[in-house]
Formats: sequence, structure tokens, C-alpha cells
Amino acid sequence: MTILPGQEHEDIEVQLNVVSLDDEPQFEALSYVWGDPNVTRDIRLNGRGFPITTNLYAALQSLRRTDKTRVFWADAICVNQRNSSERGSQVSLMVRIYRECTLCTVWLGEETETTGSAFEMLEWLVMIEGHISDCPPFVPGHHLHLSSTETQIHTSGELNFPGGIHNGLFVPLKIIF
Repeated sequence: MTILPGQEHEDIEVQLNVVSLDDEPQFEALSYVWGDPNVTRDIRLNGRGFPITTNLYAALQSLRRTDKTRVFWADAICVNQRNSSERGSQVSLMVRIYRECTLCTVWLGEETETTGSAFEMLEWLVMIEGHISDCPPFVPGHHLHLSSTETQIHTSGELNFPGGIHNGLFVPLKIIF
């Protein structure tokens, strides 16, 4: 799907794209908690109203750029959830989807009182795994070195890892709130 550019106060507009992974498309994957399926907000999908959970809506709103499009795969939009056959075939492709995406973004939800603690815990987990030496305390915008690659914590609330684990796969990973 392509997220069209827009401002925070504007409707979220998405175009659904049918592609084959065999064509090696460039896309990002979104991993998130669905939330309550009965609490939804509408986006514009191919020009029509389409309900998505409020958590996915918040993720798309945060990920949308103001000046250019962004291509993502998000299961609630890219998979016809009402078609059990399609859901089954897409589930079997998920390993490949997460392996071949250019970046996997993990949406932790909107900022709360505990968000800072979550990022501190992520730093601690990475540090105890021995990937980060001399890990400083959480400082927005500070660079942490991960082996020969780099992890960056942005002031916008993003933690970028050049690689991470998703369903047992090593993929580029970004965690945002």
C-alpha cells in the first residue's frame, strides 16, 4: 500500500497496490498491536472509506510524510481479512514479507507515561546481549553503536536498529511511539 502525503489534521489516504514479491518490490513492513477491532477510524483507501483500528490509524498518522509517499505492508489493510483463503495464503507469506522488506517498523502505540521506560528497557536488553558497549543513558538523538552498524534514538521517538528479530528473522527494524 502507498501512504499518500498529508498533514496531521488531514484524512489519511492510502492506495492499495497489488505486487508480487518475485518482482522484489521496495516496501516497509509494519508490525503493531491491532487493538480493539470494534474501535475504529476511517481512512481513505483507493478513494473510499475503510475502517481500521485506532492503533493502526495512529501508526499511519505518525508514519505518513508531508512531502512524499511511503510504501508499506500492513496486514489489516493489505490482506482481505474477510477472506479466510486469502488470509491463509498471506500468513504463509509473512516470513518472506518480513525478510524482504527494506525496513520493519514496530509501532508500540501512542506515547504514554511508560514509553520512556520501554526505551530504557530496550537499551538495557540490547546492552546485556553484548551488542552495545559503554551504553549511555537514554538521550534523545544520541547515537549508540551496534557492532559495526549504528543504532540511533531520534527525538521524534524512534529507535532505529539496522537489524532486528521479527518472528525469528533478522530484519532492519525501527521501533516508534
